[in-house]
Amino acid sequence: MFKTDIFAQREISFMYISTQLATFHLEELKNTNMISDYYAVGSPVCWGIIQGGRAYLVQRGLLT
Repeated sequence: MFKTDIFAQREISFMYISTQLATFHLEELKNTNMISDYYAVGSPVCWGIIQGGRAYLVQRGLLT
């Protein structure tokens, strides 16, 4: 899962995109039912791939 905390910010900076741009893309993927966000009290939001996202990757040979 992708967590939006300090470690995720380092991963994002490694990919050369801003936190805002990463969040935008995550929200877009959420709107197309490819990923979902998970919340827990006192923890940063976590993002995880769901069935629609897995199906998309399998259909394109990116996931087996």
